[in-house]
Amino acid sequence: MKRTRIHRIYIFLLLSMSMLFTHTYAQRNSSLLSQQMFSRINTNPAAISISNYVDAFLLVRKQWVGFEGSPTTQVLNLQGYLPYAHSGIGATISSDFFGNNYSLNAKIGYSYHVKTGKRSYFSFGLNAGILYKNFRSSKIVADEPGDMAIPTENINDIKPDFDFGVVFNSPVFSMGVSATHLTAFLYDKQDYFAPQLGGHAFMEVRAKCTENFTLIPNISAIYVNKLLQAEFNLTALFQKIWWLGASYRLNDAIVAMVGFQVKGFRFGYAYDIPMGAMRGYTSGSHEIMLNVRIKSTNEVDQAQQTPRFFE
Repeated sequence: MKRTRIHRIYIFLLLSMSMLFTHTYAQRNSSLLSQQMFSRINTNPAAISISNYVDAFLLVRKQWVGFEGSPTTQVLNLQGYLPYAHSGIGATISSDFFGNNYSLNAKIGYSYHVKTGKRSYFSFGLNAGILYKNFRSSKIVADEPGDMAIPTENINDIKPDFDFGVVFNSPVFSMGVSATHLTAFLYDKQDYFAPQLGGHAFMEVRAKCTENFTLIPNISAIYVNKLLQAEFNLTALFQKIWWLGASYRLNDAIVAMVGFQVKGFRFGYAYDIPMGAMRGYTSGSHEIMLNVRIKSTNEVDQAQQTPRFFE
């Protein structure tokens, strides 16, 4: 009897820790995406460039390979620019699987662009959507059927979600800040399904060394739940086709990146070499990026266009 009670307490604590850790991970996950610099609208709705293209960005990440129940993340970003309205329109869907936990964040975004020079501007953006979370307690197998310490049904909830961001962009320099999950203050901090307010920032420089060689150093950071995570990246573009990159994520990982672009198609791969507490439990993390750009009917003057990564 005593052993059964201890077993129940153990399962309850394990369940609680899993929910807590996943809650923290889900809110910080955007900063863990190694190729986020190619499309940032899921964390900053103002990060839509002025261009003649409709842009579709897909990223799939497998975190901590070899660790059972490790996180799997997918992000789909869609964006385009309306020159007659000086506005950008976007949509983003991101999902996370981690153990018995699943979360889905779906948002539509709008940004307004204010020119500050011939090829520079400020943009202000807002995302609005939902945050859905599900804990699949029905997947837990107990030693004793009907154990009251373990929920018998899946637990889920949907909450409204909003982000706000600001970006300054020019041909050689970009920076932006944003606040995500703005509805966080409406909920009890102990509510597992409640979002947590996040702060994001990035800065990048595009240095065209020669006609066929460009260097792009960039820094990004996120602050959530009194935790700060920063990443430093340097990427080199060769012949306007191939790129190689390396990142250092503070106290977490070293990242190697490689990719290519042909006309309206981009492919990228990133491999994370762990440095933190997970180093002894995983062989690393893999991430694949696909980016397709289709010419739109909304013509933007060449002098007004401003680049994103590798544009």
